Amino acid sequence: MKHILIEFQERNGEQEYSLHYVVTANKWQKPDAVANRVARNWYPDKPDASDGGFYFFNGCVHVSVTKVQVISDDERTTLLKLGIA
Repeated sequence: MKHILIEFQERNGEQEYSLHYVVTANKWQKPDAVANRVARNWYPDKPDASDGGFYFFNGCVHVSVTKVQVISDDERTTLLKLGIA
């Protein structure tokens, strides 16, 4: 297993959010593919892929991946303790 730190950007109207998640994946999974799968399933609504991300709710919300990084077990533990991910 490996841990992947993913940073997402969500644009919802005039508001913009930056969110960080740590995802655990199998060693054979590509980090970028995992990040895109998470972004594509961000909301239960069917997304439209465009502008380097995914639009939800008839184009009202846009979610994109801004950073993907494989991290160690120790880094994951530290991030979780700090509440960053």
